[in-house]
Amino acid sequence: MKIINEYKTHWIELEKSEEENYYYLSVGISVQIKTKQLNCFFETIWIEQDQIDSFITALQALDEKRVGKVELKGMSPDAFSLSIQAIDERGHLAVGICIESPIYIVAGMKERVLTGFEIDPTSIPEIITGLKKIKN
Repeated sequence: MKIINEYKTHWIELEKSEEENYYYLSVGISVQIKTKQLNCFFETIWIEQDQIDSFITALQALDEKRVGKVELKGMSPDAFSLSIQAIDERGHLAVGICIESPIYIVAGMKERVLTGFEIDPTSIPEIITGLKKIKN
């Protein structure tokens, strides 16, 4: 699933890489982020399937009302966050992503990527379809 800005210069791509259906219903996703200043790839970030369902439901409500913010979080605290929010009263939307991982060699150090960009509001149904495919 790819979330792209209208100029096709910025995008976030989520792909299912693994899944766990026995112990805890969850999916592992890989994430690629591309902007003018940034190009990075993250392997396996785990997300609960219930979190994906809740995010889809909230995203459908955001698509109808164009007010507020919805957020998808990973299973590890502060490791992954994807948000979509209304940025003005006319219903324009933006996506934001934050991925953080500790650097185990140096105590207290972390690698962190935080970025965002405006998206076409009509892309929400496509994002929902992509999330459903990741989940299933």
